[in-house]
Amino acid sequence: LEGWRVFFGALHFHTMISYDGDRDISEAYAYARDYLNLDVLAAADHTPFGPNWEEMLRVNAAYNEPGRFVTLPAWECANFPGHVNVYLRTPDVDATPVRWNPALSPAVSDWPDDAIIVPHHVNIRGRERVPRGKFWWDAYDWSVRNTRMRLVEVVQGRGNFEADEIDPEWGIRTGGIGSSVQDALAKGFRVGFVGGTDNHLGCPTRGGALYCGMTGFLAAELTREAIWLAMENRRTYATSGMPIVCAFMVNDTLMGGEHTLSPGEGVRFSARLHGTAPIEVVEVISGRQCVWRDTPGTWDVILDDVSLPVPEGEWASYYLRLRQTDGYRAWASPVWVDRRG
Repeated sequence: LEGWRVFFGALHFHTMISYDGDRDISEAYAYARDYLNLDVLAAADHTPFGPNWEEMLRVNAAYNEPGRFVTLPAWECANFPGHVNVYLRTPDVDATPVRWNPALSPAVSDWPDDAIIVPHHVNIRGRERVPRGKFWWDAYDWSVRNTRMRLVEVVQGRGNFEADEIDPEWGIRTGGIGSSVQDALAKGFRVGFVGGTDNHLGCPTRGGALYCGMTGFLAAELTREAIWLAMENRRTYATSGMPIVCAFMVNDTLMGGEHTLSPGEGVRFSARLHGTAPIEVVEVISGRQCVWRDTPGTWDVILDDVSLPVPEGEWASYYLRLRQTDGYRAWASPVWVDRRG
């Protein structure tokens, strides 16, 4: 981890600014900073128009303190073909809630380069009330691409949306829809991983009676710009609620990166994993399959130059996931390995 530090944050929760949320946004930010000891925070309230948007920006500015606590301007774009959170590099970016169109896929919009859109609860269907009435929201529509989709929320209060097969060991509670994170990776989407809660109580990292949905950032320093670059470059990982330290590299390329194989070059990975409980299992997933597995049973796991299968086609993605003995989990952003030049 030379040159990088690990920071933890909550990127997806709701306050009273949302029509269905609770708690004053300023109280939520103070609680996250002073009691949860988080490094990064972004409330993603539902389409905060006008005065609500101004209030969100005011609170973000008031609490952003480089070196201690970083805040990001953000909001939720809740549309019928799927929901995304929108994160802004600065408060002045032209990616405000006026862009919301509930009937269209959020990916249709021409988002500026200083905005990142992050799909969430991608593999589930439900119904939600919005200010303009009721409509059904669907699983995320991966048929539309957008260059500003750099990340995807793997885990949140509704569960783990990593795969389309129900798997209690990894907290996957819905399936058979075909819009999971693995489905997106198979379609060629190059998205890193974050975690959230989506709770509407103004309580970051809270999911019911347990902690839930935390994001780890590998950044050079604790500033808004450095955290933004970690998100832009997919140097992030998701946990189900604990500050598990997770660094994953493939062919010396850090998670979120892309590597082109030289002729005759193999694929190998390294990892530095430090749990908040003993780490029960570590797996590397590629092409929907587990291609490497170990059961260390220790709090700290150091892996170096472990061989992996080379891509059978022109490219492959590899990501690491782990599960602790207490049930908490982590998912490191993939590394993409290309055969082509």
